[in-house]
Amino acid sequence: MACISAALERIKGNPLFALDRQTIEELCIEHGHEWRDRELDPATIVALFIQQVAHGNVSCCEARQIAGAPASVQAYCKARARLPLEVYQALLAAVVEAIVPSTRRSEHLWHGHRTCHVDGSSISMPDTPELQEAFGMPSGQKEGCGFPTAHLMVLFSASTGFLLEAWMSPFRTGDVAQASDAHGHLCPGDIVIGDDTYGGYAHLAALVKADLHGLFPTYHLRIVDFTKGRPHTVDGRNAEAGLPRSKWIKSLGREDQLVEYFKPKARPRYMSKEEYDALPASIIVRELRRTVRRPVLGKMTLTMVTTLIDPVAYPAADLLELRLQRWDVETNLGHLKTTMKMDVLRCQSEAGVRKEMAVFSLVYNLVRCVMLEAARRQDVPVRRISFADTLYWKRYAGPNEAMPVMKVNPDRAGRQDRADAQDGPGPRARWEFTGYAVVIANIAYFGAGMMVAPPARPDDGLLDIVAMRHGPRLAFLRVLLSVRTGSHVSRPEVSLDRAAAVTLTMDRAMPVAADGETLPWARPLPAGTPLAVRALPAALKVLAPPVAGPQPGAR
Repeated sequence: MACISAALERIKGNPLFALDRQTIEELCIEHGHEWRDRELDPATIVALFIQQVAHGNVSCCEARQIAGAPASVQAYCKARARLPLEVYQALLAAVVEAIVPSTRRSEHLWHGHRTCHVDGSSISMPDTPELQEAFGMPSGQKEGCGFPTAHLMVLFSASTGFLLEAWMSPFRTGDVAQASDAHGHLCPGDIVIGDDTYGGYAHLAALVKADLHGLFPTYHLRIVDFTKGRPHTVDGRNAEAGLPRSKWIKSLGREDQLVEYFKPKARPRYMSKEEYDALPASIIVRELRRTVRRPVLGKMTLTMVTTLIDPVAYPAADLLELRLQRWDVETNLGHLKTTMKMDVLRCQSEAGVRKEMAVFSLVYNLVRCVMLEAARRQDVPVRRISFADTLYWKRYAGPNEAMPVMKVNPDRAGRQDRADAQDGPGPRARWEFTGYAVVIANIAYFGAGMMVAPPARPDDGLLDIVAMRHGPRLAFLRVLLSVRTGSHVSRPEVSLDRAAAVTLTMDRAMPVAADGETLPWARPLPAGTPLAVRALPAALKVLAPPVAGPQPGAR
């Protein structure tokens, strides 16, 4: 029982003071849960569940051994199942309510606004009929060969990394379909930052209507033209191909303009007719485009749309910096899914996996609390405090143990992966986008002399990722014609990145080729099946002619 008492003291001593025996029991009473005064009371169950998740979502048997609980594994599992889902969710809500004020402190605001990252992902779970019915499975899988997969949407505080909310829904749910749920957790003036999925008219107009702001890449089907006084076309059958559907209003500088977006005639499927009719007929937004140069990776062109239309209050350079910080949401998701091992849940019922999700979110925020305090004490940005090191301390620290100096990750200026989820060597990459093709290469050329990945080097131990985003067909043809010279990488439809390891997952079945040949087991690769590619540095010995001139170490 000593270990259980230590676990209780450990969560009681958290920086939020939002978890203690009295709070847990009050929430149980509020939700109509009755229990007997025995070893596995609600507070002990929550403490064991938190320890179980903090140790990597280990089995119930191992969790019992970690805590030294005298109760049997079966008793713990049954007691955990009896505790209502509403109690777990109420505990998480209490923690979030306690951390929200810290996200509104002046040092965490951007130009007086709170910034939030929104993104979508997925998590797997055991193959049971109940979970198949609740969440569904990726398409293209034979019966009995896959696992139920839930769509996961998350809302993070951009400055602190706190997880403000997470939603589990059926796999086929679109990211933007749950945007209205995210809006309910925001306050007027907050800024939402996401990918181009959120850059459509309906979502932008919903933000304006709710007195919120947004900063996103322009929607991949939208034509953006910075020509002053340019013509535009209308939506519908009379639309003229090749012309933007936004009305030019005013130039704010080089590739920076105010335009008017008009409500499309077609209503998005995720909105009801009443919700869509309530949106304004048009909105004024700001479009801007900037090209940045990153060390090693070269140029990257970003075309953005935002509701922050005042160029004096919100300079273009500051908006670009804010946009580049969007990668932090991928790092945070990596902490949640990879470092904490939430990518595969263990429970076999819908209520069970939702309880797991609530406790994962709770533990993640407790770790973030420690990181925030460590950043204050060590006088470094919170994103540089190692999440893994903080999790390990939170996992093994004794009751009332003083916080040590936490590991500080190096400041990787100009790189998107600022903090490695595993605190290990080598950069990582994670993208989600809609497009025509993805090329993963370690040399610059394809067959027939096509320079598909100009920055690629065979001896640097890294993979170069070239992505052709969705756009007009004419733009796709222009990219193909410019591949031979390598000039396609300067086009806005093409994105470049670099990583030591890449995992590619597609939402539909597609063929995968390597060295010009379609892989036998990928004809096509089923939707939702991850394709992992990694570089093996110095794995091959290559005979090459001698290089002219003196060589290092030569005599």
